[in-house]
Amino acid sequence: MSTFLRRGVSGFSVFLRSTKGQANLKGLAVAARGKALGKQWRALTAAQRAEFVRKGAKQIVRVAYATKERPPRKLTAYNKFIKANYSKVASLPFNTRLKALAKLFKATA
Repeated sequence: MSTFLRRGVSGFSVFLRSTKGQANLKGLAVAARGKALGKQWRALTAAQRAEFVRKGAKQIVRVAYATKERPPRKLTAYNKFIKANYSKVASLPFNTRLKALAKLFKATA
C-alpha cells in the first residue's frame, strides 16, 4: 500500500531542465556540471528566479511513499497481565507503575 503526496517542483529543478541542452555543459564531469549550474543559478536576478519558482509551482507531482500494513501483534502473557492488572497501579506515580507491575508479574509467575 502506498500513499501519495502532491507538491510542486522546485524552481531550481525547472532551471536545471531548461539548461539541459547547453553546449558549454556537454562533456563536463557530473561534479563540474553541478558547480557550473549552481553558479548560473546564483547569477540569475531575483525576478528570473521567481519566474522559475512560479513555473515549478504549477507543475504538481505525485510522490509515492510506501507504507507497510503490519499484522496485529500477538499479545504475550506479560501484555495480557498488564492489561488485566493496570488498574491496581493506576494511582501510583507514572514512573513507578511498570516497576510495580513487573514485581506483581514475577510474584505470580
